[in-house]
Amino acid sequence: MRKAELRATVAAGRMQNNGWGRRVLPGRGRIAEDPGARDRTAASPTRTPWGRGTDCYARIMQSRLRATVAALVVVAGTHVAAAPVRAQLGRPIVGFTVENTAPVIRQEIVRASIPFAKGACKDLANLQVRGIDTAWLPLTYWDDGSIQWAQAQFFDILDPSALHHYEIIVGKAVPKDRLTIAAPWLLAPILQGKIRTEVEDVYGTVYDTGLELDYTAGPNGVVVSTPYLITYRLRSYHRPKDPKKPGIGRDFLSLTAYLTFFHFCAHAEFTLVLGNDYRGADNPGESKDPNLYPLGNVRFRRFSLMIRGKELAFVPRYVQENELRPPTEIREDGEFVGWRQDLIGPGKSLYLGDGCTKLFDLVMFAPLGNPRIASTNEEEQRRRESAHALAAAPLIPMVDLTDLRRSGAANAHGGPAPATPRARALADKTYRQWRAREHFGVFGTWGDAASTHQTGTPRNTPIALHEAYRTKDRGLMVMGIAQSLQQSVRPYHLFGLQVEPEQDIYLEGMPMRRGEQWVSRETLGRSHLPEITELHRRELLLPYRGPYGFNAFDYEHFTVDLLYECYCMTGMAWMKDELALLGEQLKGMLRPAKYYFSTPRHTRGEGWCMKGLALIHRATRNESLRQLALERIPILEEAQRESGAAVAQFGDARAVGEGVPYDSPWQQAAYVMGMIAAYREFGDQRFAELALTVSRILCTDGWEEGVGPKHAYAIGNPTNFKSGTGIGCQEFASPALVLAAEVASELGRDADRTLFLRRANELWQMHRGAGIERLSANKWWQIHLDRFPNGRIYD
Repeated sequence: MRKAELRATVAAGRMQNNGWGRRVLPGRGRIAEDPGARDRTAASPTRTPWGRGTDCYARIMQSRLRATVAALVVVAGTHVAAAPVRAQLGRPIVGFTVENTAPVIRQEIVRASIPFAKGACKDLANLQVRGIDTAWLPLTYWDDGSIQWAQAQFFDILDPSALHHYEIIVGKAVPKDRLTIAAPWLLAPILQGKIRTEVEDVYGTVYDTGLELDYTAGPNGVVVSTPYLITYRLRSYHRPKDPKKPGIGRDFLSLTAYLTFFHFCAHAEFTLVLGNDYRGADNPGESKDPNLYPLGNVRFRRFSLMIRGKELAFVPRYVQENELRPPTEIREDGEFVGWRQDLIGPGKSLYLGDGCTKLFDLVMFAPLGNPRIASTNEEEQRRRESAHALAAAPLIPMVDLTDLRRSGAANAHGGPAPATPRARALADKTYRQWRAREHFGVFGTWGDAASTHQTGTPRNTPIALHEAYRTKDRGLMVMGIAQSLQQSVRPYHLFGLQVEPEQDIYLEGMPMRRGEQWVSRETLGRSHLPEITELHRRELLLPYRGPYGFNAFDYEHFTVDLLYECYCMTGMAWMKDELALLGEQLKGMLRPAKYYFSTPRHTRGEGWCMKGLALIHRATRNESLRQLALERIPILEEAQRESGAAVAQFGDARAVGEGVPYDSPWQQAAYVMGMIAAYREFGDQRFAELALTVSRILCTDGWEEGVGPKHAYAIGNPTNFKSGTGIGCQEFASPALVLAAEVASELGRDADRTLFLRRANELWQMHRGAGIERLSANKWWQIHLDRFPNGRIYD
């Protein structure tokens, strides 16, 4: 049957039911290597033992779903009720492409993130993918309540090794109550303990756990529900497996999981997170909640996924990056009973720092018969191929660059720069260099900056995925998503953290201690860790920066740029939870009184943190973040009045002299970007005034004629300064000046607008010799070149 006939059959609802609760699509053969297809996957289908339908490690038979479990999958979809989009029926709104890099025909739910301009979309029920029934999941919102990013979900059949083009048009979305999960029987064995995980400590004690629905996530543990998919969050704790070997006599590390089922499809996405993420409490009272009793840093030997029985099969993602070895059989009395997949270890030098986690992404599916033998049933073979392709080459739809730039929805300020002739080649080079570096491993950096305390703020940016957006390069999206997932190892994870306004707590990832003195009264249980866990810290010397060299998000370099953009592009529930947690971390750092950052310390710190508040609020709608941002305004206004600059910094001989109050224009640029992001998100004009005041200082006291922004200058004596030449600080000012000019124009400040644009044009003249190709690839020029594509402000 041809692809068009298959799609028509799906649309007409005439597909035959095979008794599994799914509709059958005729097969087209097995996954085979395509020498002409570029390797764009984290785990190539032809290079890993998980990559082919005949190499799965669990044998499966059909199981019947109990009525109690069946009730859990009937959940209403999520929609936003608002005014309809006023447009002509059938008119294209946004275009996007989907690249199927697997050498096999695909049949699955495509999830494409679509950006909308402010005020353009308040009702997704009026939109659909042209010719295909479409469900919607809103992801972020503009400050006026209109939808900014939303995920279009639709079922389609994709040709192998092909690029597919789609359009969003004014049409009709599917009803919100249409939800038919094709593989709900996968949930039953998971909840019945057929999937378990084990942690073995350094003394040989084994702790294990199954998975339990996390009812704090939502009704029945559901965190996302649409007509085409449903996602559960599950949470449990590893406990001693053998009563004769109790180990520490309590739980040892947590397990969090996200399980997503799809309409039409006999597979599920499964994300496992091993966690030393105990929130903790100094006074837990009589509570038996294990989350309130932290362990501290602990060593261990291995972390393993255990598949019992014959109901489930799995395919890991990021096999090479995590350096996973093939699984081993579990045998009891000489008979096969399941599989053990070691996800971490075994090893002698493994540990999990306090507040650290580690994420693993997998695909679960349910083949019939022996999965180690190729199936002669075409439908069964297609089922296996779909699951393996989903794991090895997940679909990453990419919106058309023109539509993205027109929407202004990228990161906090829109963009990026237009594409250039050599952009694709440079993107391909960047991806291949990333693949070739030796930065992988379970606790590797995966190309991210482990320590954020680096010159040049490597993790901060106007637009994190600008190269991927400009080139629609799937490889760079794979790289960005992988780095976001590896963020799980940073030491700031405190499960269920909620910081209250009057709570006596201070956080920089974890409760802080200086020497033997705790900074805040509340230490989340860290001031009295259980004595027995000291045995698991023997000989453990953590790197200065933190576990495996990773630090948490600090004040001077706070950023959620990459995580936020990857959430907008994927809608991944774990990423949204991470953003919410980082919002609580900001609340624990920017305390309004008593603690170190109750007063501003650096302009860049204030700017980066404020931008982080704006982006996290956009994704989570946590109103306590708005309140924190507004409470910061009078603190910043006072700092500017006292110093005549954004923030007066003190005592750095590398600036303009020991003990001399100073500020840095390149840091002021970060401040301007952050305040404008807050102005756009929270709507308070005082943020705009803060940004414009500092922009004027940047362009006058902070400007060296003929050179550009100074590196630093003395507060009250701008003739005492350090030149900015040769250190790259000029380019930091580019996005700030363009954005400040836009705000000045909106508020009718013509003199300010003229000054800011004149300085921005001077920057362009200084740097234009590098050429459009090079500047377009530079993250700091994305806003300038988006607004002025040829670079010139004055023609």
